[in-house]
Amino acid sequence: MFSPISAIALAKGVHPDELDIDQDGPFYAYSIAFNGFVAKLTQEEAQSMKRMEGVLNVVKDMVVANLHTTHTPEFLDLNPSYGIWPVSHFGEDVIIGVIDTGIWPESKSFDSDDRFRLEITLGMPY
Repeated sequence: MFSPISAIALAKGVHPDELDIDQDGPFYAYSIAFNGFVAKLTQEEAQSMKRMEGVLNVVKDMVVANLHTTHTPEFLDLNPSYGIWPVSHFGEDVIIGVIDTGIWPESKSFDSDDRFRLEITLGMPY
């Protein structure tokens, strides 16, 4: 098994000492849920890495150019001129993972007992 630096160097056809870490990576290494790393590769280098022993998959990063909602900045009260939003380069390179476990039909929120619904709506019926 190769180290990320060795694997990237091998895919690029250079000695590990010749690898430009700032340009080529690894930029990030994963080691909790699975083992992997992030690197900048050409299509040919990615194909070379795919053929390496011990490599299960090589996945191209998906670039998301636009927000999936037009209301998030306003909802979070983000200002494009000052504050954390421009300081963080407008969320560039930020990955947010959401695990949706769905709803639980047995929850009291779905109970047909109107008394419970009145309690959670402060006495106002739906």
